[in-house]
Amino acid sequence: MTRPGASNSIKGISDPLMMETCPVESAVARTIRPEGRMVRLRGACLAMVGLAAFLAGRSLSPRPSGLGTHESLGLPPCSMIAEVGWPCPACGLTTSFSAAARGEISLSVRAHPFGPVLFAWLLTLGSAGLIEAFTGRPIVQRLARPAWAVYFVLGGLFSGWVVKLIWGYLAGTYPLR
Repeated sequence: MTRPGASNSIKGISDPLMMETCPVESAVARTIRPEGRMVRLRGACLAMVGLAAFLAGRSLSPRPSGLGTHESLGLPPCSMIAEVGWPCPACGLTTSFSAAARGEISLSVRAHPFGPVLFAWLLTLGSAGLIEAFTGRPIVQRLARPAWAVYFVLGGLFSGWVVKLIWGYLAGTYPLR
C-alpha cells in the first residue's frame, strides 16, 4: 500500500508490484539495476548454446563404431588414436551428442560415458537460460557457478575417458594396434 498522497510513479516508471515498498526506493532500484538486462542477455546466450547443442546433435548421423562422427563436419580424425591406438579424452563426444539428440542412449553411453550427461546438462542450462531471458530472474547461477561448471566438465571428461579406456581394454577393442 502506498502512503496517502505518495505516488508509486517516479520519472515515468510505475510498477504495481512495488506498491508495498517505498516508491522512491523502488523506482531508484529499478532504474539503477542493470543486472536485469545482463541476466536476460546471459539467458539468451545460454538458450542459444543449448539449442545449438541439440541442433548440431540432430543434424549429424552417429557412427555405430562410436568414433569419427566429427569427421562429417570436416574435422580430421583423432591423431591420438591414430598414433597411439588409444582414444583421447574427447573421442566419441560428437557421436555421443548425436546419439543422445536422437534418443539412442545406449550408443551415446558406449561412444563416451560422459556424453549423455554433458548433453543433458547443456539442455538444462539452455532451458534455464530461456527462462532467464524471458523473466529476467537469475536462475542459472543456481545450476552452474563458473568454477563448479569447469570442475564438472573436466572431471566428467576425465572420468568418462577412464571408463571408456577400461571398457575398451576389457572388450579387446583398445589398443588398436
